[in-house]
Amino acid sequence: MTDTNKNTEVFELKLKKPHKWENQTYTSLSFDFGKLNGNDYLEIEREMFDSGELRFYKAPSDPHFLTRLAAKAGNVGSDVIKSLPLKHFSAIQEAARRFLIYTESETEMETEESEESATG
Repeated sequence: MTDTNKNTEVFELKLKKPHKWENQTYTSLSFDFGKLNGNDYLEIEREMFDSGELRFYKAPSDPHFLTRLAAKAGNVGSDVIKSLPLKHFSAIQEAARRFLIYTESETEMETEESEESATG
């Protein structure tokens, strides 16, 4: 299992053993969080609301949200991610969490810089 890119937008997961799920075998999974947009985020919330999973949650710590976010980023079903061994599932969750937290802090820094240049 390796994160081949320090950038939080891309996460590569290499599986030590092939993982079979519904007639498909996975040896690695690639997640491109940087390709996601606001519609993806809102669609995940809508799916969670429709399924009854959406209650009081905070996206960076909600495992259901993170799983769905990673599924969108990896072009796989969330059931594939949930079927992985726990160490791989946890690594994917952490990659999604890091992306959300980094994106939030990066946006805050850009806003502060923008405000400073407007007043300076």
